[in-house]
Amino acid sequence: MRYSLLLVGGLSSSLLAFPLHAQTTPDSTTARAAQPALAPVSTREDSIRAIHHLYKARRRTGTWFIAGGATALTTIGMLYAATAAFSSVVSAGYSLTNQPAPTEDNTGFIAAAGIVGAVTVVPAVGLKSRFSRQKEKALIQDYEQGQPLPAELRSALQDKFFRRTR
Repeated sequence: MRYSLLLVGGLSSSLLAFPLHAQTTPDSTTARAAQPALAPVSTREDSIRAIHHLYKARRRTGTWFIAGGATALTTIGMLYAATAAFSSVVSAGYSLTNQPAPTEDNTGFIAAAGIVGAVTVVPAVGLKSRFSRQKEKALIQDYEQGQPLPAELRSALQDKFFRRTR
């Protein structure tokens, strides 16, 4: 084991004895200048297609958030109903004894529903209304008539929206 490490160390240190040279190409500055830069040229149709993809993606995101929030709210409602049914069974058992039934505390369910609604459903509805089909049509009409795109929309248009998709 020791000899193999010594052999590898010796071979790698012997590589340092070779002279190092930078790679050169024949007249690299003129070769670089002769080749035209291939910059993507976006046309008006490309921008309209990118706007359509952006609005569609944001509407889809809003739909998924609404579906997830609705599922979570349904689950919270079912848990609330299950605990209410269980507490009624428990309180029925307490009626047979002389002890008072424990009080229900449903503030956790109300708080959970409020948090889920505030975190998922409310922003999703705002997202879907901000990127609605009517606003998309109006924006495209204004753009086709020569008005520039708003700055926040230009910054939201990323390269992925300009790529050709199905």
